[in-house]
Amino acid sequence: MIRSHRITRFFVIAIALFFPRFENGRPLSPPLAIAQESDRPGVQAAPFHSEDIQAVAAARLAVRDHPASAQAFLALGTALIRVGDNDGALQAFERAASLDASDAQAWYLKGLIEARKNMWAPASRDFSQAVMARPAFVEARIELGDMLRRRGDFNGAASELNRAIELKPEAPLALYDLGLVRLAQGNLAEAEEGFRRAMVFLSPFPQGEQSLGDVLLLRRDYAGAASCYRQVLARQAENLEAANGLAVALSHLGDPTLAAEASKAAQTLAVQKLQRQRAEIDNARALDLWHAGQNAEALAAFSRSLADDPDFADAHYHLGCFLWQQADESGAIRQYRAALAARPRYPEAFNTLGEAFLTLGQTDRAVQAFREALNLRLGFAPAHLNLGKALEKLGSSQEALEQLEEAIVLAPQTAAPHIELGLFFARSDGTLSPRARTEINEGLRIDPSSRTMIPEGLLDRLP
Repeated sequence: MIRSHRITRFFVIAIALFFPRFENGRPLSPPLAIAQESDRPGVQAAPFHSEDIQAVAAARLAVRDHPASAQAFLALGTALIRVGDNDGALQAFERAASLDASDAQAWYLKGLIEARKNMWAPASRDFSQAVMARPAFVEARIELGDMLRRRGDFNGAASELNRAIELKPEAPLALYDLGLVRLAQGNLAEAEEGFRRAMVFLSPFPQGEQSLGDVLLLRRDYAGAASCYRQVLARQAENLEAANGLAVALSHLGDPTLAAEASKAAQTLAVQKLQRQRAEIDNARALDLWHAGQNAEALAAFSRSLADDPDFADAHYHLGCFLWQQADESGAIRQYRAALAARPRYPEAFNTLGEAFLTLGQTDRAVQAFREALNLRLGFAPAHLNLGKALEKLGSSQEALEQLEEAIVLAPQTAAPHIELGLFFARSDGTLSPRARTEINEGLRIDPSSRTMIPEGLLDRLP
């Protein structure tokens, strides 16, 4: 349930988020959300702020009070993007667009989420709707052009991108995408021009340098291509395509020693990429076997995955979860730590490590792990919930309450935060108080199976 006494003053934040933050012509999005899923240049992840969670609470209240307001749903969707809930945001934007078909921003943001999920057909339709609603919407035209290019409609893509450039000549993504269209059409001169113009307005731009190198290689400007690929590798040392391109370019420049070194480096990266791909396949297979109850086979598949790539963080993390279920507590903790060694910015691993510490009675270490998870992803509802439980054990009741309430704001349709908040109220009030009963009943309404979370003494007293 939404507690208005804590969030009314933050309503203005939700309204402010109605206008999303932009950088380089593209809305900013949170870590492990839109930006991470995108292969589009110029997209940078914005950090979370505590105001983002407050904005979600305010936006939910606004939607509750104004269920027919497209702007309220648009504000909710934008706030949810900021905390990483793309699925919830997509639903909110769909509702906003259904309430007001002339709302270009709702169509555009809905299309962005779909595009980052490779849902190109619906994204194309949504960007088209955004352009129809606001013909001068440059960002929507750029995204529509990108979708049309990906779907093979090069003439349609060029038309949209040229119109975007007319509206905003310094739009780097329009220039870059038009370069990709011309490259696909075999027009190397215009492709080169597009990439070079884009790089004037967007720097550093590894993707632009990579594409320019590809064009120069095709145009037999081997020295220019080699220079581009070297710039890419200076920023992205594991870029296999740039390494291969550099090896090819050097092979044409008459220096067999440099060409051989570049070729060897490219081969090393190719082997590493193949090992990671095999590790990903084995990890996915292990998860399927585990969920099917074939534990011995799952363990063998996890082992194969890590043999293929010992630094594959996901395999370490999933193996840790598997070992924890098998009551191998020390083995699980070792795997969680190995996952974090391989990928220090891994909020799920920090959260699960914290759960292990909390179960083992190491509450101080649990709190530290949960805080690390939230430093990486403030909108991570399970970590808020777990931190609240841990803080209560340490006697920090007020902060525990705040964390539990934030978990509900972020995941209002999840039973566990409601149940835990109700149990917190019952403990702090010394009885099954009305507010404790309200939260526990809400959790049971959402998921009746959550009754297992409630002590029998309290369960018997519920209606």
